[in-house]
Amino acid sequence: MNFRNDTYTGGEHYWIRFHNGIHEVVRETFEKIQDEVVFVGHYEKCIDYLEQLKIENVDYDLNL
Repeated sequence: MNFRNDTYTGGEHYWIRFHNGIHEVVRETFEKIQDEVVFVGHYEKCIDYLEQLKIENVDYDLNL
């Protein structure tokens, strides 16, 4: 099963993936061949991490 929660904040694209038995928050990168894993934890902790990113980037997102 592959859950994917797409989140766009701070001008970047993030999602949660389940990879090798672990939930990971991944950030899309344009410079690198592979996307960057920015957080690893239980699914609920990944959701909390994305919510915190939204809070931190609210000024940027409102100014788009």
